Amino acid sequence: MFNCQHLSKQLTLTRISMVFAALVLPVLFAPFYADDFFHLLLLGESPLLQRGGDGSLFGLFSFVDSDPAHRAQLLRYGVLPWWSSDTFVMRFWRPLAEASHWLDYQLLPGVAWFAHLHSLLWFVLLAYVVYSLAKRREADKTVLLLVLALFLWDGQHLATIHWIANRSALISAVLAFSALFHQMCWREQGGAGHLLLALVLYLLALAASEMALSVLVYLFFYALLLDRQRAVAGLLHFIPYLLLSLGYLFFYHQAGFGAQTSEAFYISPLHEPLRFLQILPARFLAYSFAALVPVPAGLAWVGGATHAWLGQGFLLLALLLVPLLLWCLKSTFSDRRMAFWLLSGLLSCLPVCAAMPQDRLALYQTVGVDIYLAMFIGSCLRSDSLKNRLTRLLASGFIVLHLLLSPLYLLVGNWVMCQQAADILYQALHFNGQSSLERKHLVVINMPLGLSVPLIGTRAAMGADIPLSFLPLASDEGHFTLRRINEREFTVQRDTGFVIGFEQQFTAQKDRHFTQGQVFFHPAAQVMVAAVNDAGLPAVLQISLAAPPAAYQFYVFRPAAGLQPLQLPDVGAAIHF
Repeated sequence: MFNCQHLSKQLTLTRISMVFAALVLPVLFAPFYADDFFHLLLLGESPLLQRGGDGSLFGLFSFVDSDPAHRAQLLRYGVLPWWSSDTFVMRFWRPLAEASHWLDYQLLPGVAWFAHLHSLLWFVLLAYVVYSLAKRREADKTVLLLVLALFLWDGQHLATIHWIANRSALISAVLAFSALFHQMCWREQGGAGHLLLALVLYLLALAASEMALSVLVYLFFYALLLDRQRAVAGLLHFIPYLLLSLGYLFFYHQAGFGAQTSEAFYISPLHEPLRFLQILPARFLAYSFAALVPVPAGLAWVGGATHAWLGQGFLLLALLLVPLLLWCLKSTFSDRRMAFWLLSGLLSCLPVCAAMPQDRLALYQTVGVDIYLAMFIGSCLRSDSLKNRLTRLLASGFIVLHLLLSPLYLLVGNWVMCQQAADILYQALHFNGQSSLERKHLVVINMPLGLSVPLIGTRAAMGADIPLSFLPLASDEGHFTLRRINEREFTVQRDTGFVIGFEQQFTAQKDRHFTQGQVFFHPAAQVMVAAVNDAGLPAVLQISLAAPPAAYQFYVFRPAAGLQPLQLPDVGAAIHF
């Protein structure tokens, strides 16, 4: 087992900082990725994307709104697939985050390492705020250094610090937890200035991201467990934050912000409360398991439709281990400080359970859980009582998981994400056998959504030629048969059916039952459902080209080789892939 004296000798501020710098060094070499190109186009006022007049500064987070012209533009370039529901909307009000990206563009436009460095500075500032929060009620130097190490080296922060477009979460967390800090100062030291500053910081946090609502959980449990005048008085002082949040939600709803997508992607607690309550237990388990063990929260869904058993196995393991871990930790609830950080941390993920589990959404959770784990490890290693042997063993296990394996995941993950972003960029710009895409319609079969959705935006932001339109017919699951009917028509059959797995993210439940003869219109072609399977999903599509075949470039995506040219068969013939 580890001992506290040995741990305190190993953990110094210099060593913690040096290890953190080594862990995040790959981030500076990563190119832009996905939404980052969307932001570059909007900040550069590209005619490819048109936004404005929606209540945001530049429309950077108005990914899909209800404007018919904007939706037609997204459909033309493959950002919205042909099967997308008419009600699919994803718009977020994040003016402070937008301002930070605008600043990047003004200082060094299109320079990825500078934007990454900007995000890293926000993360370091957040670590300082977390350290300050822990220091208010913890004097042990070893525990405070543990807080820094656990938070800075936390593998769950991989996507948070690696993806530039996710900076909104970092800015909101810095402001929201600063608000919590000043609320603590007000309740413990007095001074109306602390209260005023806390309320202003909370409003600014909401202007950075709606994720700031998660700090309400911390404010609530602080009032309930740690307020110097006990729970009743504490809860009364929680009311101003509740009123501000209700006002914010009213504005947010009235201005048309929010997300209305499939339940596989995002469920609005306001619009679909019963459905949200149905999926809440599984998503809460996924986040809790990922915070305590730690493993990627996305394992709950990453297997998709083909390997659904992976997600089911992950949730089953979480169902077994999370209650066991909490039972082992029950003795710590006698310490109100530790109970506050653990309960606040775990339950702060409830608002983000509206979306499918992702590590980048767990930032507010890791603050509380990491502070709790530092306190738990410190208290266990200081105790020499034999009756605490189980908790000492558990503390040693947490040290291995969070101070050895989690940093390794962060380091390797950063290099992997850097390479993946570079590969995605390369595949977007280099097609095998590509000729110019200008004045051509691009049709691609079997391309993953993560590649097809940002494809045209990536090319445009990098100055490459773009097609007249882009029609992705399906993503990367299943085998296909393409049969030529005549000069301008062909059918595509998929053994697993269309609109499955991740493809259903773009459809509402009510739109998921297709009928034979149903037609979808796209600038490149008319897509008709020629046959449906037993699940009510398209099994065969009939494609009617809007122009002669010479105006098109056809490609098929192969995982090992990327996009490769596809030659349509002769009339009456078929090909299989």
